[in-house]
Amino acid sequence: MLLMKVKRISQISLREVIGRANISDNPWNWTIGNSNTTEIPHRQNISAGLNLNKTYSKGNKGLTMKLLSIRFTSPRLFNPSTRRHVSFRPIVNTVNVDNNNNHATPALNEDKEEKSNIGVIIASVISVLGGGIVLFFLVIKISDVVLTRRLKWAELEKACENCQELNREFDTIPIHKHTGDVLPKDATGKNRFSNVIPEPRTRVTLEDGQYINANYIQPVDGQTKGFIATQAPLENTQEDFWKMVWEQQSQIIIMLVNIIENNQPKCTQYWPDTERGNIWMYCGKYEILLQKRTEHDDLVHSTLLLKYTEKDLSRQVHHIWLKSWSEINDSKDSSTKILNLTKFCRPYIELSQGRPIVHCSTGTGRTGTVIAILISMNDYDQEKWIDILNRVQTIRNDRNGSVQTKEQYKLIYEVLYLYAKSKKIER
Repeated sequence: MLLMKVKRISQISLREVIGRANISDNPWNWTIGNSNTTEIPHRQNISAGLNLNKTYSKGNKGLTMKLLSIRFTSPRLFNPSTRRHVSFRPIVNTVNVDNNNNHATPALNEDKEEKSNIGVIIASVISVLGGGIVLFFLVIKISDVVLTRRLKWAELEKACENCQELNREFDTIPIHKHTGDVLPKDATGKNRFSNVIPEPRTRVTLEDGQYINANYIQPVDGQTKGFIATQAPLENTQEDFWKMVWEQQSQIIIMLVNIIENNQPKCTQYWPDTERGNIWMYCGKYEILLQKRTEHDDLVHSTLLLKYTEKDLSRQVHHIWLKSWSEINDSKDSSTKILNLTKFCRPYIELSQGRPIVHCSTGTGRTGTVIAILISMNDYDQEKWIDILNRVQTIRNDRNGSVQTKEQYKLIYEVLYLYAKSKKIER
């Protein structure tokens, strides 16, 4: 298109020409657009553009050529998997210039100007393409920006009251999705849901190389202990689950789902729930004994003895089960229930030799919500600020789809506000 005769180009409809004729005293007019902020707000969309215009004038006639327009846009800046649009649009336009009123109208150019312009156009395109490549990689790098919104206690209350703001904030957090192509061959039949695929980078691998649908949630900002987020065990993955508990030296399991919800099976009964006699539950190389069972309102706390039969070794594990989450969204005191759960779990988390294991049915929605709350509680204890936006983004990077709904995201804010408020009262 760059080598088309100017006469043919001038016949193009003005609607097809990007931008208006640009008459400038500067013979080369470069326009580069980009963000000039060092800390990018969480709602900001970033785009980068590069336009190259060349203006000639001869008497009362002028020729403006938009040699190249390159535009990069990132509709959802912070999602590395989002679509990026890159367009290369070489455009040439001719204009008449009325020196009296600066009015520009389409006109034909002379053959001499046309011939002399071709070399300039080609050279310009080559140089601009180089700049375009730089901008392209710049936009890709920007898409990896870390989200952050640190709030003090007084700011948390205001944030909880602004539901629309929280919804917009939730929408900015990237969702990373994987297909079954990233799964090993032995994963067949071991996923509770076909669309919940663990992030390969952080996936837990059992010592013998076997697959389990679980991810490490890495510790953040000096916190020494991360988490493991996993799906509810299936009938055929119970031994894998207990193998993970043993190998990871986990001494607390937080369960956030009922065995049956809405007449649908959500979890296998993978632990013994009766204290009658010395009854062991057998799962391959592992045996589990219920030593003690106590109920605290909506919580069931089971003290288990986990035995590895091959080496005749045993270890105590605390199983803490919140039974009422299925009604949590309809409860006026839902945030209080979750606060009580997390406060109850924290001492056992501190005592656990290995990472705590948290699961719901999918290992994403409720699981991510509780992990975000527990991590943020540590933030507040250490720094006196809370950064829910960043913590949820970090958890999602490690476990796809964590914190599934806007209601769960708002619940995190509400629980942490209550927690920060209680710490203020304690002082």
